[in-house]
Amino acid sequence: FIEFMKTRKRIIEQIPESFLVLLDKKLAELKKQYRIDGVIALPSSSWASQDLFLKHLSEKLAAPILPEFLFWRDFPAARQGELHNNDQRRYNVTNKMSCARKNKLSENTILLFDDYIGSGSTMKEAIRVLRKETLYKGTIIPLAIACVKWRLGKPGII
Repeated sequence: FIEFMKTRKRIIEQIPESFLVLLDKKLAELKKQYRIDGVIALPSSSWASQDLFLKHLSEKLAAPILPEFLFWRDFPAARQGELHNNDQRRYNVTNKMSCARKNKLSENTILLFDDYIGSGSTMKEAIRVLRKETLYKGTIIPLAIACVKWRLGKPGII
């Protein structure tokens, strides 16, 4: 986990084998349970290898990537990991995201993908946008590589 967090700002050539084993196992479970029609990434300015992971997800799930579907209409004032509590993190992202297309998505399942989840505020904002702006009624599966538990009053950037 620490290696992933430290290297997420660098472009890597291939996903480390240790990640692939865990990721592919989860993707196989999801593929058995759902018909996933698209993969949407949360906007990120700091995850250099996001495209590599998206390509892998797309291939394993046989689902298209919906590139740059979500974007920051108003960039948050700070990075989530720099903030000190979940209230700040929620306020930092609320009503600041939008989507590129207002047309309807399929009514099946969308995989919403991010590198890590901390407070869940950014993921919740992305789901709000998908539901409100595209009127999407299908299933949304949030998937993150890692889950970070913030220490109250401490920033979370590694």
